[in-house]
Amino acid sequence: MVWDFPGGGYCCPGCGERFTLLGGHITELLDWVVIVRVAAHCRRRCQRACGCRVPAAVMAPGPPEAIGKGLFTNAFTAMLLTERYAAGRSMNSLVAGLARRGAGISPATLAGTCAQAGVLLAPAADAITERSRGSWHPHADETTWRVFSPREGGGPAKWWLWVLLGPGTCCFVMDPTRSGAVLARHAGIEERGVSYVLAVAKSHPVATTAGALRVDALAAKLPPRAWQRLSAGPGAKGHRWYDWAWVSVDPGLPGHRWLLIRRHRRTRELAYYRCYSPRHVPLTALVQVAGQRWAVEEDFQAGKGLAGLDEHQVRRWTSWYRWVTLTMLACALLSVAALTERTQRPAPAGMIPLTRNEIAHLTATVIIQPAADIPYRLRWSAWRRRHQHTARTCHYRRQAAKDP
Repeated sequence: MVWDFPGGGYCCPGCGERFTLLGGHITELLDWVVIVRVAAHCRRRCQRACGCRVPAAVMAPGPPEAIGKGLFTNAFTAMLLTERYAAGRSMNSLVAGLARRGAGISPATLAGTCAQAGVLLAPAADAITERSRGSWHPHADETTWRVFSPREGGGPAKWWLWVLLGPGTCCFVMDPTRSGAVLARHAGIEERGVSYVLAVAKSHPVATTAGALRVDALAAKLPPRAWQRLSAGPGAKGHRWYDWAWVSVDPGLPGHRWLLIRRHRRTRELAYYRCYSPRHVPLTALVQVAGQRWAVEEDFQAGKGLAGLDEHQVRRWTSWYRWVTLTMLACALLSVAALTERTQRPAPAGMIPLTRNEIAHLTATVIIQPAADIPYRLRWSAWRRRHQHTARTCHYRRQAAKDP
């Protein structure tokens, strides 16, 4: 755009002589122009003038339309999807913005256009989901957002929105539960023949021969003879004894699927697990797999206490990734050192093997900041190991005497 003086030039205010043109000064400014207009497309029609056996009238092809017989152009639909989902604008905000520009469009019309466009994008979504399933997930977790989803026989229900982030892909999954079964279904581990035991909430629905039931409602129907007392593995204060029950669910689907229920012997508190295996396995095998959660929790606790896994003060993903990688490497080093010490040099009688905590303590007091009284520190380490061995032995003896 060229800006000039009124009359096409400038004259001297004193004598009125015309100034000589020197050129122009270019200034670049960003402009924001939003135009909503009605585009009228005229399609030519022709009538047959001969006697040949062809259509009597033909019409020229119109503009390309992603949504046939729709109200909007492709450019309008693309802008609608961008504003709605990329920018995160609500439907009311879009309607109000269009109304300010003279376009009175109802929210139902815009929602219907988004739904029709979603059908067109389904193949692309399936391709992204398939690529996400075949990749390693750096992050997969449910968000704190609750979204509405229609359900049969009632109004909308609040579901959880899951985010599954992979290399080059990002998938959003809506599900009524926050259990790991959502990740299992997305990753397709059943199709790959991978067995799993996943903890689920008490509101998790399962299919039975009597219909769909919540897991807590199904557990309330179990008779007393359905419970068995089994150990989930050894702990620091004895075996982890719980009452367990299992029920076959999802009839008609391939493989073997169970609902595993754990009951605390004193508080009667219940925990639920959804299990799958391509072949039949005994209840003890499922219990042993469910007991691995304690080892995972101990690893998290060791990572926080020994390597500072939760002591990062960063806000960006790259910085967080570097910190977590270094802390996990330090925790892995302690784990390998403890395993090597346990396998190559067994602990003396009356002492527990060297643990990760003890190795970290000795590394800090003997290697990183050597103390003047190293023999004294080593004697304290031996005393702690003997004391822990005595405490563990007493716990196991008391448990054996109480529950033979």
